[in-house]
Amino acid sequence: MRRRRPAVTAERAGESSDRLTAVVHEIRNLVDGSLRWVTIAERDLPKASDHPGDDALTEELERTRKQLETVRLALVQMNEIVRTSAGAGLALGSPAMSAASRISLGEALDHAVDVVRPRASSLGVELTLTIDERAGPRAAGACYSVMLNALHNALDSIEARIARERASKASAGPGSGLVSARLGWIERGGIHRVVLEVIDDGVGAPELDDPGEVFDPGFSRREDGQGIGLALSRQIVLELGGRIELANRTDGPGAVLRAVFPAPAVIEIESR
Repeated sequence: MRRRRPAVTAERAGESSDRLTAVVHEIRNLVDGSLRWVTIAERDLPKASDHPGDDALTEELERTRKQLETVRLALVQMNEIVRTSAGAGLALGSPAMSAASRISLGEALDHAVDVVRPRASSLGVELTLTIDERAGPRAAGACYSVMLNALHNALDSIEARIARERASKASAGPGSGLVSARLGWIERGGIHRVVLEVIDDGVGAPELDDPGEVFDPGFSRREDGQGIGLALSRQIVLELGGRIELANRTDGPGAVLRAVFPAPAVIEIESR
């Protein structure tokens, strides 16, 4: 028998709210500062035109500019989420916050994968991306936060598995793993739903009497974790009218985070 989770008391809810407010404040400061440093780095990067004929340097500079642009766009998106939330009194991650951010689910997931790619590469983790053509053009809203958090959690899980293997001397070589990010589509009874899945081959989901506890504010398996990411992800998905779960894979080791929600409207792509 699974134990029912005790109701969250007003005191606990207040403590969680205070902690989240403090975290939001720190995030705003970190994002603002990081954006300034990225802008400085972009400004001070040498120009290829100053070194004519050096193809290797030109290629390296172009790659660096693309990496800085990826970081800058991620920080801008995060800055918009936090500032709009704090200024309008909305719940952090509310879909209402991103009404003006006209990016599609496909664009958002593609960008989130690019953001975590350097970390994945350092761990020896392969990233794969699959986007259903019916889901890709739909408006992303606040789903970018869900995607990015899911990808980082998947990498955390693989990193923990690699650490265990090295500690037990089962593997002394470089790490390896696979994270698959997928946007799928479901049609049932005339209702269209989007399915977001992030699948990894890490240590698997936590063994809990109530699997839903992983989405409680403050829950984290990492010593330095704040327990905010999954709680925020659940809030976003619930406000979209959907559901979210984290479960062990049935086809091998690892876990899958799955979010299912009604299909948003298709965005009109004008200048892009």
